[in-house]
Amino acid sequence: TTEIYTLSLHDALPICQVPWDFSFSSAPWARDWASAKAAEIVNEILGRSAELCRDSFGNFVIREVLEHGLPAHRSKVAKALRQNILQIAKSRHGSHIVEKALWHCEAEDTLAIGNALMSGKESLLKLAESDFGCHVIRALAFSKQHSSLVMSNLSRMGPELRNSRHGRRLLDLLSELK
Repeated sequence: TTEIYTLSLHDALPICQVPWDFSFSSAPWARDWASAKAAEIVNEILGRSAELCRDSFGNFVIREVLEHGLPAHRSKVAKALRQNILQIAKSRHGSHIVEKALWHCEAEDTLAIGNALMSGKESLLKLAESDFGCHVIRALAFSKQHSSLVMSNLSRMGPELRNSRHGRRLLDLLSELK
């Protein structure tokens, strides 16, 4: 478990070195997220967080930042997510990041993410019909800040949701939560 692998993206540019299980918490410099070494690496990561959210390996790095990073780190990830929230939330790896952000970010960031996701009926419907976006809606439905609004929007969109497999699952969730 002490082997180090270099996590590279697209142009084989090393982003950072992480243990094989992608756990920053076991890296010596990451025991103190405020250390100079951690700050240097995390800032480099956060500069590319929108790209890393959808990457098959990079998403694990962003998850770790959301779970264990400083509030300022989580806020930077949330800001990057909001710039392209629908595309990220509908992607295989990005949907996990949005869910983690809803659980781990500060209240104002989760509110902004939720508002961006529910900005209109069209965006909510696109998420509901998406393979991975429906998981994000489920996370919104279980969040304290967004639950009632999501549930009322899903109820109003019932006829449209019945046309897709994922929409029907969300309607089943709605009936379970009532």
